[in-house]
Amino acid sequence: MAYRDLNPTCSGAVQGTPYIPGVHQTFPVSGGPAGTQVLPPSLPTLPAAGAVTTSSSVSPQFPAVPGGIAAQPGTQFPDQTPSTLQNTFFTPGFLRTQIGRRVRVEFLLGTNLLTDRTGTLVAVGASYIVLRLVDSDDMMMCDIYSIKFVTILL
Repeated sequence: MAYRDLNPTCSGAVQGTPYIPGVHQTFPVSGGPAGTQVLPPSLPTLPAAGAVTTSSSVSPQFPAVPGGIAAQPGTQFPDQTPSTLQNTFFTPGFLRTQIGRRVRVEFLLGTNLLTDRTGTLVAVGASYIVLRLVDSDDMMMCDIYSIKFVTILL
């Protein structure tokens, strides 16, 4: 049980007004605690965290969100691709143009340790690249923020 449930005058209640869990309470516009803003009653209210809501037109596994798009898990939305992946002025955007090529990538680890990996560039994300290592079918995901140099092997 939360402390506010034990103490009826805590959790934002106006002086002299008891806190009642689960009940919508209105507070006066003036005379409220200093630095607080009372929201107008026209704003929509959301259900409490963990509250179960029912809707006959929506499947229970996909909650209803006003203005949302119903989609199956794993659905890709093309307009949600980060601009860093689309614009070649950014490292991920440029590296996406090199997918399928053999590359040598040098990484800075710590403050002064350089290490490199050679392989075929398989995929590029907003913060990672995936290499298929030379002489192996292993794939390695690498942090894009530690990359210092990329050599494209011709």
